[in-house]
Amino acid sequence: MLRWAHGHDGPVYVRIAREPVPAIFDTDHVFRPGRVDVVREGSDVTLVANGIVLHRTLAAAEALAAEGVEARVLAAASVKPLDDAAILAAARETGAIVTVEEGYAAGGLGGAVSELVAREASAPVRVLGFGDAFAATGSVDWLLAQAGLTPAGIAAAARDLLRVAA
Repeated sequence: MLRWAHGHDGPVYVRIAREPVPAIFDTDHVFRPGRVDVVREGSDVTLVANGIVLHRTLAAAEALAAEGVEARVLAAASVKPLDDAAILAAARETGAIVTVEEGYAAGGLGGAVSELVAREASAPVRVLGFGDAFAATGSVDWLLAQAGLTPAGIAAAARDLLRVAA
């Protein structure tokens, strides 16, 4: 992503974590703006995440799988442009989407996915992120836990959304 950003002629926003995060992709992975990466297949619900919460989202998908719920996980490193085709296909194929981001829930990935699905598909969307308030101070793990951005919190949001979608 940084190689692409360096060569891009225009504004770019890259969010970098303050603590190490597990690698999801191989070192030869190529960032493609406007494209999501399917990191886990599933047919019951779609979890769309980016940044440092992606590995937590994968852990949530594993917990859901242990309960018989197959979650598709999409890595959306690019919010604008968004991969409309992949998001809409996921909405239609799984019937429900949970977005997960370590930013404010208003705007960003959740807002972009919600607007797209509201316009062009009929599927419920749940947006997970930080509330519209001044940011607290604490460790990354504590801050994410306060916002429900843990594997357990993400899995619970998916379960709740599936009850609504049923």
